[in-house]
Amino acid sequence: MLLQQRPRIGVLSAPTGSAPNARASAWFLTALALIAIVVPILNLAVPPSSSFHLSAYALTLIGKYMCYAMLAMAVDLI
Repeated sequence: MLLQQRPRIGVLSAPTGSAPNARASAWFLTALALIAIVVPILNLAVPPSSSFHLSAYALTLIGKYMCYAMLAMAVDLI
């Protein structure tokens, strides 16, 4: 007589499509870290006459957008 496994009721399992979400989250966090490193360098190291120079206003605006992006990511993970 073969034993049959009964379905376990009430046990949560990870959804099948969770791997692409993990990759998307890793890509997003990598892009966020890259922006956090590059933006201050463009403000401090690049001369103001260059087209790559970021003003203090642009630096604070990008910082504000990054804070909102991290908040959105945290709310999504919850």
